[in-house]
Amino acid sequence: DWSSDVCSSDLSCSGNGTGSFSWDASSLEGWEVGLPSAASDTSIAPSSHMHRSGTGSLAVTFANLAASECRDIHLAKPNAYCGQTVTYNVYVPSALGAIINLLAFCSIDGWIWTPETSTMATLDSWTSVSFTLPAISPLGLQEIGLQICSSVAVPSGSIYIDDVTWGT
Repeated sequence: DWSSDVCSSDLSCSGNGTGSFSWDASSLEGWEVGLPSAASDTSIAPSSHMHRSGTGSLAVTFANLAASECRDIHLAKPNAYCGQTVTYNVYVPSALGAIINLLAFCSIDGWIWTPETSTMATLDSWTSVSFTLPAISPLGLQEIGLQICSSVAVPSGSIYIDDVTWGT
């Protein structure tokens, strides 16, 4: 299965894995800031400031993010399988002053897979972004994530991710 160690001998792509992340427990729940790994302009933390449901969300905070830059937020070794659809819900406050494009992705066998187009976030509203995991892996799914790209420089501010789900 995709969620096993990439060196496992069980290379089936079928299963009934589920995932649900709402950050209500004030924990990162395994999520990390990704590429570029040395980026000091992006941080993540649980937040009770904005939430779609429950009491929390994941705040992605930018500090002097340059124009046309992208950052990714990801989860390593998710309990997810081929054909499952991962859905992210993202809130972008208009005070951020940027047009934000969102692109869901997965990393399989060291390659990044994405849908053909990104989704432009609707300001001051929750935007849903979904991605169906492809059935192409002999070695396993390493991670799932969301790439966040800004059209203009962002001196400071946060966007919020909540209710990330997949499963049957």
